[in-house]
Amino acid sequence: MEIDLIRYYHAPYAALAAEYGAQLVAAMVVNLPPDSATMRHYAQGWGLEAQLLAGVFDRLVEANWQRSADGQKGRNKPKPLPRPGVQGAGVRVGSGSMSLDEAKYWLAQRRAGGGVVVGQETIK
Repeated sequence: MEIDLIRYYHAPYAALAAEYGAQLVAAMVVNLPPDSATMRHYAQGWGLEAQLLAGVFDRLVEANWQRSADGQKGRNKPKPLPRPGVQGAGVRVGSGSMSLDEAKYWLAQRRAGGGVVVGQETIK
């Protein structure tokens, strides 16, 4: 990010933050061009064209499936092309449930900055 700020705004983060404030520098970072190293990192190689092409591919596969025997019966629906940063519908977070009192305690500890032992692990 520092290199991108120097490349596009001709100043390091510290100088920009001192002159404009951290909030404006954050806006500068969010609005870096797609070819910047920071944006390429977060896009994981998926630019606008790749996203649009994946969308077209998904619709084409879905349209062909609708016309197939499986599609007519509503079974074996094709999965969309995996995209960076998007988890599948079957991904579960956590390993169990907790009572409302446990959840309140966990949230209070998180807000206080401490870790909380839930089951066998400490969550920070």
